[in-house]
Amino acid sequence: MAIPDTTQNSKLASRPVHQAPPPLDERFSDAAIPTGNGPLHTELTVSQAAEDLASLNAFYGEFLSHGFLVLKQAIHAGDMEWVTAEIELLHNVPSLLNEPNIERHRYFWHAERQTYLNWLTYAGKEFPLSRMQIYYQPLWSEVEPIMVRIVGNAV
Repeated sequence: MAIPDTTQNSKLASRPVHQAPPPLDERFSDAAIPTGNGPLHTELTVSQAAEDLASLNAFYGEFLSHGFLVLKQAIHAGDMEWVTAEIELLHNVPSLLNEPNIERHRYFWHAERQTYLNWLTYAGKEFPLSRMQIYYQPLWSEVEPIMVRIVGNAV
């Protein structure tokens, strides 16, 4: 029995194919890209922006790797509040890979990350705090100069 060809009538066939965004230098035609909002406010050249984006991509990849380990520990501990906090911290990170919108990186760094850090200050969060200090803090310390250059200090 032959399988009918339904590609012509398929809803999937009529959907636009997702295309990768154009290269960074095509998206930013200016010689410099304004960034940040604090005392370290700078303008990045396109090549510096591309280098910083590559550094952020490496950070986000490593952060996800560490984050899944910490999430697994939270699940094994049976602490659903901790599991929820980890999911909230990690859930937008995959979409930040290759993301040219500085505001999204700013929101992650100053809002989502800070919400997680605030949660850790509540009583009874000693074990999750220790995991953050072991797994996340070294990564955050390493990427902080790049983040500050790109997104500025918190307002």
